[in-house]
Amino acid sequence: MTTITTHSDAKARKTPRFLLTLLLVLLATAASAPQAFAQKNEGRKSRAEMMQEVREFKIKYLIQECEIPKDKQDDFIRIYYDLEDERIALAKETIDARKAIKKKQNPTDEDYLRVADLITDFHSKEGAVEKSYYNQLKKILTPKQLYQLKISEHRFNDKLMKMRKGKK
Repeated sequence: MTTITTHSDAKARKTPRFLLTLLLVLLATAASAPQAFAQKNEGRKSRAEMMQEVREFKIKYLIQECEIPKDKQDDFIRIYYDLEDERIALAKETIDARKAIKKKQNPTDEDYLRVADLITDFHSKEGAVEKSYYNQLKKILTPKQLYQLKISEHRFNDKLMKMRKGKK
């Protein structure tokens, strides 16, 4: 079966991607700015506000790319935000430990080992968290949507990183 793409269909598909690219450029510019830029002063957004905007945009992007129906969106958003919160908490724990050992005057072998263990265990912990939420998502998404979610997450993160690298 051949599908005919009309001009309005092609335009409808390009518009969200154009908006995504534009928003990613704007967000990457703000995210890669120095600390002073990230602080709130005279109408500028704080780092936390920018991160919240990225988070909200990402969820909208994923919903659109995975074609999640309206009746499933609230459940998806709740589960996905919980997943992201746990991922962020794990990453923060690892980052904080790395920063702490750098600041410490005379770290002991025990200190180094503790941080090395945290770094090594990070991906397995993150995988366990992801698997837990994946099982929850399996209850509300189709197999195709689950697959598309993984692809779309990768695309989103890839575009965000490319935009950020381009602005440094």
